[in-house]
Amino acid sequence: MSPRNSAAAIVNMLEKTSCHRLITQPSLSAVISEVKATLAEKGYALQVDALPDFQDVFPTIRRGVMYHDAVHVDPYPERKEPLGTDVPVTYLHSSGSTGFPKPIPQTQNTLLSWCHNGKL
Repeated sequence: MSPRNSAAAIVNMLEKTSCHRLITQPSLSAVISEVKATLAEKGYALQVDALPDFQDVFPTIRRGVMYHDAVHVDPYPERKEPLGTDVPVTYLHSSGSTGFPKPIPQTQNTLLSWCHNGKL
């Protein structure tokens, strides 16, 4: 979500998409605190996780240099059941210039189509 969105706009999008988890960065802590407080008043559960540092995600890269002494990194766990190709996997949102931003669901099929079309 754009960091220019208000807490009310973020709450609105979370509710419309039934999203109960945010991964965010420290620079957004003020607006996220307001989002959490608003949702808590409504009894809406929200898990907020900090975006990991680049070096935590890519431990073998330091200041633009790839180290060949690879550090063991556990793979992300696989889903127990495959996700359907028509299920939203991510959301974009409109600008919100005429009200709150509108969530725009993107399915696996859509994203794969974009990737395929990029090979022209």
